[in-house]
Amino acid sequence: MVSSTNAAYSLTTANTAAGEYALRVLTFIEVISLPIVLAYQAWPYPLFHKRISREPFAAPVAPTPSGTAPQSGHAASDPGSD
Repeated sequence: MVSSTNAAYSLTTANTAAGEYALRVLTFIEVISLPIVLAYQAWPYPLFHKRISREPFAAPVAPTPSGTAPQSGHAASDPGSD
């Protein structure tokens, strides 16, 4: 980008780049952090891939007249489950 006031204030690739040391440090940090970030982003895929299917979801259970959902037969039929 060319400056309209002074040629010394123009932005070129050479005068806008960071120093060599900073570029080396940031490259080192990126080499270490990029695989970690990619692994962190890829990790949930197999976890959630199994939970999603093309089959439709089951119909919701209708509430009983008392307003509560029906109990499963296991606890209700076993008198000693307290």
